[in-house]
Amino acid sequence: MSDDSRLYERPLPGGGYVAIESTADVAPPPPGAADPGTVGSPAGNAGPEAASSGAPHPAPEAAPEATPQPASQAASQALPQPPRESTVHAQLLVERRADPGRRVGHPPPVVAETDAPDAQRALDALYAIAANNVEVARALQRWQARRFPSS
Repeated sequence: MSDDSRLYERPLPGGGYVAIESTADVAPPPPGAADPGTVGSPAGNAGPEAASSGAPHPAPEAAPEATPQPASQAASQALPQPPRESTVHAQLLVERRADPGRRVGHPPPVVAETDAPDAQRALDALYAIAANNVEVARALQRWQARRFPSS
């Protein structure tokens, strides 16, 4: 991650640092949600089942009269879809190597992660661990236990 995504950083007593970094992700649309701008069927008045059949469609003999729609239904079709909600994914990194030269090619361990609606809430969720040396040590122990499970 780049420095502009760094929400928090502090040095560790023996060298190295603790940092909270974030990335903004756009959540996928909920299942069944229409893509904005796709009001109506793709094949005009033929309907979605005719569009997917691949068979030629006979030309209509006369244009059907429009059936009146309730105002609320017509208004809901004309309104744009709400924007997709974005979330912030944050990671708590613990770099124990004091020498920056030894860090090259070795990303620091990610000892905790969270997803939140905004950067401030992501920071709030991980700050209690990042600001406390004892909690950082516990998070590192949990990370090591996941990475190197005992037999």
